[in-house]
Amino acid sequence: MRRLFTILTMLGILTACGRATSIAKTPQVMEGTKVATMEVTSVVTSVVGITAIVQSTTKVTVTTQPTVEVIVTPMPTSALTATPTTNISTASVVNGGNLRSRTNVSASTVIGQVCPGDHVAVLAQQQVGVALWYRVQIITTAANCHPKRVAIGTEGWINSSLVSQPNNAVVNAPTAAPTTVAVATTNDPQIILDIPSRIGQTRVKFEQEFGAGKNPTAFHPGDRSHYSGAGETRNYTVRGYGLFVNYNSSGVVVGISISDGLERDAYDLKDWTKLFTRVGLPTNQPPDTEAPAAVRWLNLNGYVVDVAKTLNSPIWQIQVWAIE
Repeated sequence: MRRLFTILTMLGILTACGRATSIAKTPQVMEGTKVATMEVTSVVTSVVGITAIVQSTTKVTVTTQPTVEVIVTPMPTSALTATPTTNISTASVVNGGNLRSRTNVSASTVIGQVCPGDHVAVLAQQQVGVALWYRVQIITTAANCHPKRVAIGTEGWINSSLVSQPNNAVVNAPTAAPTTVAVATTNDPQIILDIPSRIGQTRVKFEQEFGAGKNPTAFHPGDRSHYSGAGETRNYTVRGYGLFVNYNSSGVVVGISISDGLERDAYDLKDWTKLFTRVGLPTNQPPDTEAPAAVRWLNLNGYVVDVAKTLNSPIWQIQVWAIE
């Protein structure tokens, strides 16, 4: 019996120890600390000669780094779509001239000078008599041609004869209200005529003050061919001096010449400043071109000015033309 019990006991032990048991705990993750603990228990039993039981336990602790959460917000589709733009018309300056605050040729409307090669955005157009004017903004500038040239971004009116044909259709601006040109009045006997205040006047207004002109003849621009239209020239006598007044085809004064009577004043060419004070012109800008018998200003406050004499006599003529 004792031997049988011993055998049964050994068989029970062998049966129990003949299998391996593995217990694994599911890793537990604790939010906030981000620590995962994993415990593995294994029981390995083997019989070598006699029965032996070996149990080992291993505990592994894994610490994870904090999680960085990246949130990507998609940009609205509308923000990626370019805003449609209208086809703004552009043109190039082909003749130097004045940019003006209004479609009125007078010294008071001059903003500054545009130069050949400048590029402009054409914002609107306006027909004034036979002359076509464009409302423009300077977008690029070429080589500087004058100390008073306008800067990029400047807006104003420019005569169509100074620019190329716009590359797109141009909208019409509302018709401009008639403008009144201020007239300088003086009783100073030294003043012959305040020319800047008369340029831009209508023929009717001019003749209300100085009487009807004589000998009307066709006006041809000649070397001033950038003028938008021909007109006529009429003769007047003002304070004993002979005047030639040039009107464009709309009947507006664009140029005045004084000749008859100037020789009596015996001005030499170097005395042009004395003459200028008598015709309302500034005297602080030297001429752009000088010759033995003539001097010229290409842009004197918006005017081309020529003063001439003969070689052996004093000044006999001054011409003042508005630059369109």
